[in-house]
Amino acid sequence: MNLYMLFMIFKNSRLIILLLACNLLLINNMFCQKVACNTITADMNFTVSSVKIIGRWVPKELQAKVEQLIGVGQPFDPSKVGLAEEIVRSEIIESDGKFAIRLLGSTSVLFITSDICPVSDSSELKEVQVVIHPYYLRIDLYNIGNNILPIPRTAKPTFYKQVPSLLLATAPYIGLMNDRRFGTSAFIKTTTDLLHIPGIYNPSGSSKKLRLDFDIDFSKSFNNSFYNSSGLLQLIHPVYADLTIGWLLGIIYAKNLLSLNINDYNRESTKMFAAIHGNGKKSFLSKYMISAGVEFSQNNYTPLNNKIQNPETGYEFSALIDGRVAKGLSRMGIWFNAGIPKNNINLKSYQRIAGKAGYAVSIGRGHNNVDVETTLGSGYTWGTPPTYSEYFAGNTASDFLYVPLNSFSNMPFPEGPVIRSLGEREGGFSSAFNSVSGGTLYLGLNLNFSIPVSKWSSPLIPDIVIQDEPRRITIRSAIKGQVTTAKSFIANDLALNGGLSDDEADAAAERIVDKDIKPTINYLADRANIYSIKPLLFFDFGEINKPSVGDKIWAASGAGLQLNIVNAKLEIGYVQTLFPKSDVSKGNFLMRFSVQNFY
Repeated sequence: MNLYMLFMIFKNSRLIILLLACNLLLINNMFCQKVACNTITADMNFTVSSVKIIGRWVPKELQAKVEQLIGVGQPFDPSKVGLAEEIVRSEIIESDGKFAIRLLGSTSVLFITSDICPVSDSSELKEVQVVIHPYYLRIDLYNIGNNILPIPRTAKPTFYKQVPSLLLATAPYIGLMNDRRFGTSAFIKTTTDLLHIPGIYNPSGSSKKLRLDFDIDFSKSFNNSFYNSSGLLQLIHPVYADLTIGWLLGIIYAKNLLSLNINDYNRESTKMFAAIHGNGKKSFLSKYMISAGVEFSQNNYTPLNNKIQNPETGYEFSALIDGRVAKGLSRMGIWFNAGIPKNNINLKSYQRIAGKAGYAVSIGRGHNNVDVETTLGSGYTWGTPPTYSEYFAGNTASDFLYVPLNSFSNMPFPEGPVIRSLGEREGGFSSAFNSVSGGTLYLGLNLNFSIPVSKWSSPLIPDIVIQDEPRRITIRSAIKGQVTTAKSFIANDLALNGGLSDDEADAAAERIVDKDIKPTINYLADRANIYSIKPLLFFDFGEINKPSVGDKIWAASGAGLQLNIVNAKLEIGYVQTLFPKSDVSKGNFLMRFSVQNFY
């Protein structure tokens, strides 16, 4: 045997040993090749290390039941994962059916998948973790803006039975704001349905059952004495089908200390109102609300250093509609107000009329879109209005497009053009002796642009492939395929609890799906983000006019950032007045931080 043969035998022996070692390592999921997620079979002899259910307020009983079924600490059996998914699905559907439509006015689509991944590299201990991941999209049946506007949202399902009763009962909406006149302030808004309080009354039965809502709205400035407070009680007959009309009756008491240019304005009022609301069959007339009311107010303010107490009776009317136009949200509104001041012989009755139109749309494809929002408004007054009912320019705490259509916040009469470089009601006509006045005519235009940065966002629904053959299916496409589930759920609810025949319920559900649910699912799956950071651009133009004084025109622009993450939203920016010269030194640091949708 020569040296060459010895060398070859030694070389081949090393190769054989290496191959045997690699085969052994492959069997034990070691160094040559690691087992990929979702490829683990029963004959690989893995043990279940842990089971996790993705969701909010996951019940301990459900967690324990799923762990027992899959067998934590037991040999892994893939067939048990599908059974566990069905248990989770049933729990979500049961919870959703009891709470979502009746308490939240929403329905949902649901798709469940699981990730099965090795969690140990040890050849002695092969363990696997099972993560059950439900993807859940909630669709608002009353307020379409909640579906297609860039508001905070999550794709995790909520197990409502586990949510603390206080959260379910009050649905809190909290936050912080900043304005150059009002100052930095905190606010809280709550809504409680006194007829369906979780833990006290089980919300079963008709989806059109009456609601008795008690709302609290309070904000307080940290820097000044300004505040807003109100309590609302309203009886509501809600609907989401287009065959019937809903209605509401309510009363609200409010006490506020507000800004009126350089003066303070103390207002106390009681308003009684009624409204009808419903759904249209056309995309441009998707939702509507028409309301009327009478208000008794006490108004205290100090023009020319003279304190004036002015009681007033006012009569109001408003009509608003929401629609879908070119894949965006459109909103139009008109308001009429007739006031009768008292205790002042110089003031007779006066009348006001105002209109607003707004539009929001996402331009582009995928999750990195330019969000464009625009609002156009105008108002006119005749008669002898008191100063507090004239039009002033300035920032506003209310957002015309984002306030739900059927919210009481949409009923008050517009105050004037929105110029965000000014404080609340800061822009008016100044005169001698520390006196101010507003206009009897106003025009206003506002533009917002939010610009995407791809590295600063993450899709709400990941584009993960769950099947390649016989056709490619992703989580997004699977969720879109759940439309029929939502349709069946709504049709069954309308037939069983809504007083409709089976044919009427099917037809109504079909219209709801085509008009609201399909576009919503497509938007949420293809465009919405679980978090995003976007630069903002602001542009404002406005004018007030008073025949005895003249007119005044403002222009302002600014920039900032918008951060949306799960159920929190932060907008910060600075807006500077461009003209008139008298106000070019005025700028406003804007800040609004809010947390909503706790469940």
